[in-house]
Amino acid sequence: MSATMLVLRLDRDVAGHIAVALRRHRGQLERLGYIEPRGLAELETLAQSVAKSHDESPGVSVLTVPDDDSNARDFFTRNDISRRTGTSLSTVDRWIRTGALPSVKRGRTRRVSRADLNQFLAA
Repeated sequence: MSATMLVLRLDRDVAGHIAVALRRHRGQLERLGYIEPRGLAELETLAQSVAKSHDESPGVSVLTVPDDDSNARDFFTRNDISRRTGTSLSTVDRWIRTGALPSVKRGRTRRVSRADLNQFLAA
């Protein structure tokens, strides 16, 4: 499994603002019942550590997040598509309901093929 690495170089004030914004965003996601993207909590912790550092120079931090297995799959759930596109589930549902994003029903869940999702995103 590969990983995504993010290198941040922030001064303490900016890192503090980012930490607060991420904390609020995570709370809002939880209140709305959305799935928190992987690595968001770690990014908040990283921003807090830079904000609390006593160095005068900008902090440099590295965050490594494991990639998900979505590159190996042929079909995606509504949640997968919501995370990949950064949209809400209701938006994904609307795309499916209007036929803009073709889907198939497997059991009780809707799935979208990789080819259909790529074609939709390219349009």
